[in-house]
Amino acid sequence: MHPIERLRFVARAGNVPQRLLVEEAASALVGFSADRLGLVTACRRVVQRHRSSGALVYLAASALVAAEPVARIQSVVTEINDDPSADVLVRHLDPEARVLVVDWPEEVPRGFGRRGDLTVVAVDITGEGDALADALMAADVAARAVASERLGQAVTDVAGSGTGTGVVVLEALAMGPAMAATPLGSLAAAATARAMGVAVWMVVPAGRVLSAGMWECFAACSPDCDMVPSGLVDQVIRPDGVHGIDDVARRPDCPDAPELFLAPGL
Repeated sequence: MHPIERLRFVARAGNVPQRLLVEEAASALVGFSADRLGLVTACRRVVQRHRSSGALVYLAASALVAAEPVARIQSVVTEINDDPSADVLVRHLDPEARVLVVDWPEEVPRGFGRRGDLTVVAVDITGEGDALADALMAADVAARAVASERLGQAVTDVAGSGTGTGVVVLEALAMGPAMAATPLGSLAAAATARAMGVAVWMVVPAGRVLSAGMWECFAACSPDCDMVPSGLVDQVIRPDGVHGIDDVARRPDCPDAPELFLAPGL
């Protein structure tokens, strides 16, 4: 477990990161690899229990369409665990950049400790923003938390204080052709940044870009998310580099497996 991620669990019991969910689900799904109907049922249950995890949809769909499910499940776990999106992000941030995040993103902070010149502002929505600021300061990263009702002022401060470039960095739980599912508070941060002329970057880790059909099913059963329109995003950070929003939408990670969403209640 990454040091910053470990501090997350010590400081506060937050949402389980998607990479850990994928590892746990993969162990269970391998046991159904020889039983096609059992695998379909198991995949549906995994997705139903964690409705806002794009990475789990990717794992489950990949298992369902694979000729050799075990090998594909293992390769997806490796891809998620080795995801370099956080490193790509920090490589492209300007010197002395001021970064605003919402609460405690799963992947975004993993690279902050390798940049001693960053200043991070965490908007506290559920209590995890405050915990992230403490964890980053413990890792010698300049950071502070602000209450959610001070979001506008926080964006203003990121935009206009200091010498570095200000940027709002959001993380997608999953992404579709025209919008991204994000943690609560992200839509307000993106809209405020756009109104104030601050760049909005969306980090979309491995496996989280869904095709139009898979996105429609995912969005219909993921109520506890903010849906951020693509028009509010200036650029997208992916494992293989920086992309325009339209380029990402045209290259989904996840194969189409519509049977994944046919379980009752989905």
